[in-house]
Amino acid sequence: MASPLAKGLFQRAIGESGGLFSPMKTLAEAEKEGEKLATGLTSAPIAEAKADAGQSSTPPPVLKALRAKSAEELLKGCRL
Repeated sequence: MASPLAKGLFQRAIGESGGLFSPMKTLAEAEKEGEKLATGLTSAPIAEAKADAGQSSTPPPVLKALRAKSAEELLKGCRL
């Protein structure tokens, strides 16, 4: 229903399960938010992780720190 390709296919519908109908963020915006979240949850440097991206098989310190967090800690950091 939310896709332009569905135009004319439905006469009536009930939208359920809280779909996201607002404009989506761009990749750059989402990455910036992810960096902000990681900075708030860890003390590991983000710039170092960016510099090493794809060049090492060892995860950068920020990734290790985030993986060590519980789901509850990550959700608290998101401020949903």
